[in-house]
Amino acid sequence: MGLLSRIESIAQHKTGLLARAEHFESEKVFFYDWIISQNITQCGIFASQDNFFYLKKSFGLDLGTISNSISTEAFWDGIIKDNNWNYFNGESLTPLFQLFSDKQKDNINSISILPFCENNKKYFLLIINRENKDFDSKIEQYRSNLINLIKNPS
Repeated sequence: MGLLSRIESIAQHKTGLLARAEHFESEKVFFYDWIISQNITQCGIFASQDNFFYLKKSFGLDLGTISNSISTEAFWDGIIKDNNWNYFNGESLTPLFQLFSDKQKDNINSISILPFCENNKKYFLLIINRENKDFDSKIEQYRSNLINLIKNPS
C-alpha cells in the first residue's frame, strides 16, 4: 500500500506545480477564447502592483513588448482622459510607443484603451489596431467580462 497509495493520493489531490499548471491552462484558454470571440489580434491587460503597471495578460504581443510594458500610474493618468474608450492614432500614439518593442510599434496604426476597476484596483485593456466597431455599445459588458478574466489567478 505505501508508495502506490501516496502516488494515487497525489494524483487525485493535485498540489504544487501540477495544480498551478492545470489552473493556468484553464485561465489561458478562457482569456484566449474571449479575445478570439471579440476578433482581437493584439491586446493586453495592464494591472497595478507596487505603484507600477505590468501586463497581467497579453495576446499577440512579442517578448520585447511584454518586457517594455512596465509603466507608472502617472503615465496612465497623463494619457487616459475618459472612463470610456480612449482612442489613439497618428501623433497621439507617441507616448504609448514606450510600451512596445521596435518590431511591434512598426505595425501599430491605432490603440484603444478601456480603463476598469475591481476592488479599487485600476486596470487597462489595451487593444492594438482594433477592428470591431461594436465595442462602444458594449462597454459595461466588456468591463464585466474583463473583471471575470482578471479574477483568475495568474
